[in-house]
Amino acid sequence: DLKMLYSAYAMEVLSDGHLNDDKLAALNQLRNIFGLAKYEAEAIITDVKARVFQTY
Repeated sequence: DLKMLYSAYAMEVLSDGHLNDDKLAALNQLRNIFGLAKYEAEAIITDVKARVFQTY
C-alpha cells in the first residue's frame, strides 16, 4: 500500500525530530509520485510527527 510506504519514508525522514525545507520538498515529491491527496499526506505526516514526538 502506497500510504504505508509513504508513512515509512516519513518516519525515516522525521526520525531525528526536525523538519526542514529539503525534507518537506522530498515528502511532497513522493506524495505527487504516489498520487496521494494533500489531505492524505498531511494526515500521515501528522500521525508520524505524533509518534516521533512520543519517542523524545
